[in-house]
Amino acid sequence: MTIRLCEMNPRVVVTGGAGTGKTLIAMELARRLAARNERVALVCFNQLVGDWMKSNVAVQTAGPGLVVDRAVRLLAHLTGIAIPRDADDRFWGETLPDAVQERLTDPACSADATFDYLIVDEAQDVLAKPWLWQCLMSLVRGGVAGGRFALFGDVERRAIQSRETAQKAFDEMIASAQPTRWSLSENCRNYDVVGKAAVSLSGLASDTYSGFLRTGGSFQNVEYIPFEDDAQQLMRLKSVLQKARESGFRDSEITLLSFCSPERSAAKRLLAESFRLVPAGRGGGGCLYTSVHAYKGMENKVIIVTDLDLDDREGGRALFYTALTRATETVYILCRQSDARQLLAWSAKEGG
Repeated sequence: MTIRLCEMNPRVVVTGGAGTGKTLIAMELARRLAARNERVALVCFNQLVGDWMKSNVAVQTAGPGLVVDRAVRLLAHLTGIAIPRDADDRFWGETLPDAVQERLTDPACSADATFDYLIVDEAQDVLAKPWLWQCLMSLVRGGVAGGRFALFGDVERRAIQSRETAQKAFDEMIASAQPTRWSLSENCRNYDVVGKAAVSLSGLASDTYSGFLRTGGSFQNVEYIPFEDDAQQLMRLKSVLQKARESGFRDSEITLLSFCSPERSAAKRLLAESFRLVPAGRGGGGCLYTSVHAYKGMENKVIIVTDLDLDDREGGRALFYTALTRATETVYILCRQSDARQLLAWSAKEGG
């Protein structure tokens, strides 16, 4: 239904919560358009999602008409800008945006960087970067008002610190493009017990999802594991990893997600003890680890949440939604003993 809607309308905005199938629909739409010899760009903001889409679409789609990449990496490639290995925040936030926008004003460059159709996954992250959104629109034949594009995203549940920017850009785009709008409301990824826990812990409305395709599972699929201090968190984490393995899950099916950066995470401390862990997105054997922010848009069978920070009530609660909805099977939440009562109170209060 959603793909057919996109095929029948030049500009479409598809919204929906985590696990409603947005990324898979975006990928299938890209394949179909490319099969018709259209020049199509499928982009996103997140590095892990971009790499995953690129590898999966490449396996199933032949021909040069489809380009799949992270939005910033695509723009850099099309404009001939080299990304240094040690690119810092200033490069991504100032140097690259200025250089890309300057190069795209060159008619010779813009002619080679034009697409018949643009597909943006996790569009709220792109809209939160106005320069990025404007540059992408300059690649579309016909622009915002007359071009053809499909945006897949979830502006309402964007991280609170940049939600206002994304919402403003979204409203301006709606006014200019007058797109057809469609909403996905059924969760296709998580067991209902996991999805409901994600909604409750993050304080979202109880009607975030209209229902869950996967109604199996039990209370055992969401487990809270308290600890007293950092040393005990590591002990609990080792026990959880062992439990997951004994339950039949392979290391590659387990991801450790930290509320803080990977460098400051419990997983990093486990590495120092020679545990088999690998950064998410890299090859090699071992359980995966990264931050909640970086794993947005991805999924795995077992998710272990560590390094909670409940002092930041607004931003911290929002991370529960992202973290828990990554799990296709089971979630383990490691929390300080002093926070356990608060988490249980949130989980018992449906709709936040």
